[in-house]
Amino acid sequence: MELYPNLKNVLGPYTRSDGRKHVILYFKDGSSRTVSYPKWLLENHLQKRLKDNETVDHCDRDFTNDNISNLRIKVRAMHASEDAKRVKDIEIICILCGEKALKKARDLQHNAKLGKAGPFCGRKCAGKYSKAIQMGEVIHTPRPIEEIDREYYQLDKS
Repeated sequence: MELYPNLKNVLGPYTRSDGRKHVILYFKDGSSRTVSYPKWLLENHLQKRLKDNETVDHCDRDFTNDNISNLRIKVRAMHASEDAKRVKDIEIICILCGEKALKKARDLQHNAKLGKAGPFCGRKCAGKYSKAIQMGEVIHTPRPIEEIDREYYQLDKS
């Protein structure tokens, strides 16, 4: 069984502005289709097309890591519900004022990945902290990504 019948040419992978990759499939009838590169890799590896309700997930959540061992097939609904957990709020304690606040898990992960300090309860504390660093009053110690990941995975258990 041919994976994509009538396939003429495949171009790519091309990297999008968000860092994700895709390939463009050109067919003999003149039509074309854009497919995500991880999906293309996994379909070719398994020699089967994914169903409409299936998608490809990166096990380590690093969408630049397209190793076959890092890719898995997930039902779209399950994948969407897991991604929604990253949108859930996590209660944090501001490192400047000690107040509790609710922050999005994905924002905390993003900031930790960039090596930013925090978490802060709001922009006011973030600004005060930034000023203190500029004045040499505080040594910048970014929050480890592993700490954020532990909080994220605690959401998975609930």
